[in-house]
Amino acid sequence: MIKAEGNKFRVVRLAAVAALVCVLVMCTVISASAASTVTQSDWCLSPSAYTSVVDNKDFHVNSYKYGAGKRDEANVIETSQSDGKKVTFKTKYLLPINFKTPRWSNPQSMAMDENTGYLYVLYTTKADSNTGWIARYDTKKLAKNKISYKDLATAKLSGDSALEKKMRDCIKYGPQFTTGHGQSLSFNPVTKELWEIKDTSMSVNPGAYATVQRINKSTLKPDAAIKFRLKSTVTMGHNLTFDSSGNAYFYTYTGSGEFEDSLKIYKGWISTSAVNFELIPQGLKNSPGSHSQGIGYNPVSDRLVFVADGCISSVPVDKLGHLSPSDVWQTKFKTNREFESVTFDKDGHAYLLTNRGPEIFRSTGVY
Repeated sequence: MIKAEGNKFRVVRLAAVAALVCVLVMCTVISASAASTVTQSDWCLSPSAYTSVVDNKDFHVNSYKYGAGKRDEANVIETSQSDGKKVTFKTKYLLPINFKTPRWSNPQSMAMDENTGYLYVLYTTKADSNTGWIARYDTKKLAKNKISYKDLATAKLSGDSALEKKMRDCIKYGPQFTTGHGQSLSFNPVTKELWEIKDTSMSVNPGAYATVQRINKSTLKPDAAIKFRLKSTVTMGHNLTFDSSGNAYFYTYTGSGEFEDSLKIYKGWISTSAVNFELIPQGLKNSPGSHSQGIGYNPVSDRLVFVADGCISSVPVDKLGHLSPSDVWQTKFKTNREFESVTFDKDGHAYLLTNRGPEIFRSTGVY
């Protein structure tokens, strides 16, 4: 059912002893549900140097004015230029829009659990907000109940029709919490955990503490977090993904220096007790676009995927640090949509999250 998750208790006036038991149970649940934060005081970036960039082709897409998709029919996003993999995206889910509380209009990232068929989407309450929440879409139930993308586009959070009841059985949403910008929701396939970066500032000073938090898959709110610093000159990025071995990755753009505007890749691991990352010594000379939006991982091709508005690049994990130009696949698209996030199914199909309005596309072929 579509319902807000949280600690709600109904105190029934019975005997004094029963009331006391109820209060004790209530306190215990609240205490157990609070997210605990561990602070790692040591620097978490292993000693490393950025020594080179691969001279990939320049498919860079500059900032553009965002357009909106259709809400009464399927949308299509096609390749305009490619040097590795052409792809066509077609509407899979036109996500619900609700401008009341909570607002379902500003998705920032998504993650998929192939085993359960759950698709998690992180929303923020409005643009530039640090407050958000997570909705869980049961894709298996959506298919079983024959819920079409048009049905979802007009979904209401209340209603008595048979169709609305079926839709509510497929969607669950959690309470609001401090998400930060929200571009980083990701699923670790080894630990079966959801993680996201609580980046409450988009311009944190180098050396500042960063926080990543684990999301409870039942309550859809944080249940643990770790606070850490990478290096006095390095700040945590705003995107996150995990590969099939449980390794964590994020990327940033260089602001100045010898390799200005190149794409840096970081690899490491995250747990509730410690974090460690290392900088891959080789980056990409040409980034996919002005607005870095997200990072994903394709378990079939074993490639990291870098998402920018209008352009997506990818590289093979097993060649990180010694990439050649032909290893870098880049795809530029005919679109003015805002790209937000990408995830993959077990067959290698890409799922692309876009905004205006909130929508999930699926690639027509393996990507």
